[in-house]
Amino acid sequence: SPLLICSLPGSASNRFSLPKSSANATPVVASVDSLIPATGAITFGGLIGYCVGRFARQFGQTAASVIGVVFLLFQAASWPGYVQVHWDKIERDVTHILDWNKDGKLDSKDAKGFFKSAINNLTSNMGSSSAGFAGGFLLGAR
Repeated sequence: SPLLICSLPGSASNRFSLPKSSANATPVVASVDSLIPATGAITFGGLIGYCVGRFARQFGQTAASVIGVVFLLFQAASWPGYVQVHWDKIERDVTHILDWNKDGKLDSKDAKGFFKSAINNLTSNMGSSSAGFAGGFLLGAR
């Protein structure tokens, strides 16, 4: 049967054999032991990413609740005239802080830029463990 040889960085050649029934079938791993170092690193990175994602989700929910309560308190105090809230100034200041690409509006490009930057900062110095971090983070944050 045809033999496909593939090399992972830092490991010996891994051999995958194709089944005789179809050349388009999924390769069968001939040596699982050679994949364990890469699988362990991806699993560790995914586990750490999942934990950080769970924390981010919990923190985000708590922050959203606090912001909602503060908004309700401001509105409750401004309705009878105790305080005057300048929501246009608050919106301008918040937009300036959260506008990642500085185009003057909040959109999906800002969220993508923030996410990329956060993942790059969180995975720096992780080596091969960073491979599964983003996937684990997304699973934990969903």
